Amino acid sequence: MSDKVKLLENTSNFTKNNFYKIAAAALFLFGLILIFSSKAETVDLSTEEQYKSGRSLSDFPYPEIKKIQFGPSSSPYPPVILLHGAAFSSATWVETRTLDALSSSNIRGVAIDLPGFGKSRSVQKPSDTIGYLNEFYPEEKFVLVSPSMSGTYSVPFLKEKGTERLAGYVPVAPVGANTISKEEYSRISIPTLVIYGEEDKGLGQTSVEFMSHIHGSKVVMIPNGKHPCYLDDPDLFNNQLIDFIQSL
Repeated sequence: MSDKVKLLENTSNFTKNNFYKIAAAALFLFGLILIFSSKAETVDLSTEEQYKSGRSLSDFPYPEIKKIQFGPSSSPYPPVILLHGAAFSSATWVETRTLDALSSSNIRGVAIDLPGFGKSRSVQKPSDTIGYLNEFYPEEKFVLVSPSMSGTYSVPFLKEKGTERLAGYVPVAPVGANTISKEEYSRISIPTLVIYGEEDKGLGQTSVEFMSHIHGSKVVMIPNGKHPCYLDDPDLFNNQLIDFIQSL
């Protein structure tokens, strides 16, 4: 065998050996990256990941109430608190992409699981509703979105603390709309967007009948919408909500 052939064989073997060594080193480094990254805390979570992990605001004094925080850390618009109906939870606002739509519009806030729903514990002595709604944004007014059952929380809050604490109110066929008289509603001066589904002849119609008397309120009907009208046309619902918040 000539010296030239031997040189080519040696070069080929050297190249193969180096390739295997480099590949082994790359796999080793990749393994280290996986190990260390799995131990790292993920800070920038998507809304879905936040819901699954039960992530909550670190400075919120009611640990039994779980929530999803969304949007930028600061915004020119007031923050939003989204409640939910009896058959739902904060995850509903992930499914309707409401949280994504708000975040994309530079709007921040939280979607919460009410006591006994979603990931929130059901406690024997529930926390004072007005107290924990106040604690989300104690230094600034906020917009409160309240569908169906959550009206048992939001309507008393509107009556007792609305003028002081609310930048806006978005009732979506809430329970208890008729517990305040039309005359009392007419004395409330808070930007209000009353949303209801066309086919909701119960709570939807009642909310319009009573809450449209709030000074300066606006009524939006979701065509062919049922009681949870945000499920029937999420895009229309989200757009109306965003337009309302950005007008404040």
